[in-house]
Amino acid sequence: MPQDELDSENQDDGPGALAGNSRLRVGSWPGHEARANAFVANFLDCLASDGCEIVNLSDPATFSGADVDVLILHWLERLFWTSRSDLDLFRRVAGFVKALRTVPERTRIVWLVHNLAPHEQRRLHGWIWRFLVPVVARRTDAVLTLSPGTVPQVREAIPGLVQCPALGCHHPAYRLSPVAAGGEMRRRLGISGDSRVVGYVGNLRPYKGLHSLVHAFSQLPDRNLRLLLAGRASAHDRDVLAALAAGDPRITIEARRLDADEFDACLLACDLVVAPFRDYLHSGSMVHALCAGRPLLTPDTPFSRSLAEEVGAQWVMTHDGALTAAELGRALGRLPDAGAPNLAAFQPDRVGREVGAFLREVCAAPRVTRGGGQTSARLRMAGFQ
Repeated sequence: MPQDELDSENQDDGPGALAGNSRLRVGSWPGHEARANAFVANFLDCLASDGCEIVNLSDPATFSGADVDVLILHWLERLFWTSRSDLDLFRRVAGFVKALRTVPERTRIVWLVHNLAPHEQRRLHGWIWRFLVPVVARRTDAVLTLSPGTVPQVREAIPGLVQCPALGCHHPAYRLSPVAAGGEMRRRLGISGDSRVVGYVGNLRPYKGLHSLVHAFSQLPDRNLRLLLAGRASAHDRDVLAALAAGDPRITIEARRLDADEFDACLLACDLVVAPFRDYLHSGSMVHALCAGRPLLTPDTPFSRSLAEEVGAQWVMTHDGALTAAELGRALGRLPDAGAPNLAAFQPDRVGREVGAFLREVCAAPRVTRGGGQTSARLRMAGFQ
C-alpha cells in the first residue's frame, strides 16, 4: 500500500495544531520549576520566542487534563532522583506510565532524549529502565535530541524510536553573567595571571572521568600549569578527588555549589576546558564552555564530533582512547590565538524556530502509530529525519 494511503487510513480524526505559524500549546514535564538544571527553562524560552505557549507540568498526574498540542518529556530518570525508597520508586513509575496512557489522543508526545541510561544507576534502576524505555517509546510520536549527530545513536539504542520522526537540534547557547570575571576568579583562587589553566567546571561526578584528568595533568612537568576542578560534588567524591590531587600544589578543587556568576567566572579563568567523559549522550557543560569562548578537549563521540563540525576543530579538539598527558600537552600546544567559536547554530532564537517548525509539522501530520509507525510523507518532505 502506498505510504500516503497508509497515512490516510491510519490517521486519527483530529490532528493537533496545523503547520505554519499557528500558536502551539506546548506542555513540558518538567517545566520552568526544574531549577536543578538551567536547560529546561532555556529550552522552553526558545520555544516561547517562536510563539509557542508554554504549559508547565510539574506532575505526571496533570497529563490527562492538560489542554496542549504537544507534550515534551525530559529525563525519565527524574523518577529515580525523586524517589524516597524502592517502594516509592515503583509507585512513581507506575503512576507515570498510567498518566502517559491518559494523555488525550489529540496531543502529540515528543520525547527529548537527554540520556540513553541513567548515570551511576543501581541494579534496580537498570531493571526499571529496561521496562520503562519501550513503554514510553510506544507512546512517542516524535523524538528530539540535542545534536544532529546523536539521532542515529538514539535510534540504535532504542529500537522503538527507529520509525519516529526525529530532529537533532543544537543545545541552545547559554548567556554568560555580565559580571563574571575570570581574572578576579584567578586572584580569589591564588592562580597567577601568567599561569595556563586547564579546567573542568560542572558537577564533579565519577562518570565524568575526572580521575583520568587529574592523573594525566599530574604527569605534565610544566610548573606554570594549573588544574581547576570546580562544581558540586558529594562529600565522598570530593574526598576521592582531593586524595588523588594530594601532593600536586598546582591542582585546585572547588567542590561546592557555584552560583551563576561563579560558574561563568571559573570557565573564564580557564585557558582550556577538558571534558574527559565518554559515557554520555549530550553535554551542556561543553556548550557552556564554548559560550565562554573556551576551547575544549574531549573524547571523540557523536556529540563532540558534531560540535567540532559546527564550531571548528580548533575549538573542539577530540581524541581516541583514554586521556593521556601526551594528549593534554598536544591540546595545550594547539590553543587558538584569538577569536571565538561560531555559535550561530546554537542561538536560542534559531533553536526555537527549528524546534517550533518541527513540532508544528508533527502536529499537522497524520499519526500512523505511536512509537513504531512509519514517518509520514509530509514530515519526510519537510526535511525531518
